[in-house]
Amino acid sequence: MKVLVIAPYKGLAELIRNMQPKLNGFQLIIHEADLDQGLELINFYEEQGESFDFIISRGGTAKVIRAHSDIPVVGIKISGYDILRILTLLKSYNTRIGMVGFRDIIFSFESISNVINIDIDYKIIQDESEVKDTLLKLKQENVQIIVGDAVTVRLAGEFGMQGVLITSGEESVREAFENAERMYAEIQRFRSNATIYENLINRIEDGICLVDEAGSIKYYNSVFSRFMYFSSLKEKKSLFTEHSYFKTIIEEQVASQLIHFQLATNQFGKVINVQSGRINSPEAQTLHYIQLKKVTGKKEPGITFTFSHSEMENTPQYIMSEDIYRNAEITAHKLMQDNKPVTIIGEEGTGKRMFVNLFSKRENFDLSRVIEIEIEQADTKKFNKLLELVKKESKKSVIHLRGINQTSKAQQNKLLESLKEVKAQLIFSLIGDLQDMEENKWRLEKELLLLLSEDPIYFPPLRHREESLEGIINTFILKFNEEFGKQVVGIEPDSLKNLLDCSWEGNITELRNTIRKLVRNSQSTYLEFTKEEINENGNKDNMDKYIYLEPKQTLEELEDKIIQKVLKEENGNQSKTAKRLGITRSTLWRKMGKQK
Repeated sequence: MKVLVIAPYKGLAELIRNMQPKLNGFQLIIHEADLDQGLELINFYEEQGESFDFIISRGGTAKVIRAHSDIPVVGIKISGYDILRILTLLKSYNTRIGMVGFRDIIFSFESISNVINIDIDYKIIQDESEVKDTLLKLKQENVQIIVGDAVTVRLAGEFGMQGVLITSGEESVREAFENAERMYAEIQRFRSNATIYENLINRIEDGICLVDEAGSIKYYNSVFSRFMYFSSLKEKKSLFTEHSYFKTIIEEQVASQLIHFQLATNQFGKVINVQSGRINSPEAQTLHYIQLKKVTGKKEPGITFTFSHSEMENTPQYIMSEDIYRNAEITAHKLMQDNKPVTIIGEEGTGKRMFVNLFSKRENFDLSRVIEIEIEQADTKKFNKLLELVKKESKKSVIHLRGINQTSKAQQNKLLESLKEVKAQLIFSLIGDLQDMEENKWRLEKELLLLLSEDPIYFPPLRHREESLEGIINTFILKFNEEFGKQVVGIEPDSLKNLLDCSWEGNITELRNTIRKLVRNSQSTYLEFTKEEINENGNKDNMDKYIYLEPKQTLEELEDKIIQKVLKEENGNQSKTAKRLGITRSTLWRKMGKQK
């Protein structure tokens, strides 16, 4: 067992050195130091990377070290023999004697001094900083001998008083080492059990982290470490310092469960669900757990706040250097300067989320406070909570609101009323095109429509940007070569034609996911694949969002596709399908009957 001994006076250090041959099983490093000197020693060994099983010290020095170190500290107590020895010595003095110390030491001395009839003026202190003033008062009362610890005795000498050091004998030192030995055995048993539990927690798929009220990390499992890209150095920091959104999530989920929280790990829709809760430690300390869960199944309606992971996958700069994004940045900057919200319109996957993150970075917003809020059939209580949280965000935050068209007229009016209290930069994104805005197909309130219609940004679908397509494909190949350690240098001409001929209803998101899988699965320097293989490699989860339409299809055929898609999403529930389509159940039955 490796032990650091910090003795507050020379005699104690010498005593332990003399006892060392008898202390079997202990590897000792012994220093003479008190209070702040003891802390300096602890810091020195930490910087050197040297660890100890225990620290053994005494009195106020042990107390200070215990408050500032994670290493278990065993204190050398003052035994009845130690007290009796000192009092017997003091009995021969025919002068006033005073003693300065903490309550427990004073009480022990007072009990024995009363028995052997020695008159001592006892002064109880709560903190070492009180010693100086207490000694000055005793000197004014003509006290000539002072009993106390090393600091007290040193100060007494400076004031011209005789100091008597409270020393510890061999039996007290031996007891401290025996206590350390017992504690070590208990800790080893505890660690053995803890290792079993830790191995079990590391086997689950969820990331788990425990933090205290200040965000100091108490524990995290290997999955949480992988999700958050932790290094061992980050254990020393507050989780809230680098990931302030966790503080927001914890505070909100303690207060209510109205908002669903997620963490985005890339700009193409990949997210992790975040849950938190409160637990009490054995020391009655309040701790919070954070649970990161992979998204499975269909998302529940309501309001979702998605924060950006600090290690989020960046969008290749070439893609964002296109004229449509550069012009969008100029427009957004002007609106921001005028303290107005930004509106972005486009199909799913055209780069709205990518643009929001790029704009936030270039305008020096706090990237940990770029919050994407998705609204889907939110009730009044949840919508009011959304407004409450948005108002709390500072000027360094960006709020990316999606689904404003799914709010009621009352909610839209409430939002308009709240805008004067919002300090963050608002960015609204809507699925559609500029004609949809002109015709108000989203059924927005007139005042809100006017606000969002001021210089809206439109991102056209990828199928209308044929001149950019090949460059985007090559950019993604370069990116995923780096990710997967591949050496792909191009695409076979027929395969490239297959890519260029695709309709890419999922736009950049679908193209990115397709190229990623093709590069990952490639075995040569040139990609070669058929149209069927493109569909197989496409991201089916994302592609299921889209309905693929052929120009030659009749209206009845298009209607059939839409009904079948919604019916599938609602797991065959016809009532829910009819509600989503805005028709009665009998109308749905009639249309489905025609299809048969």
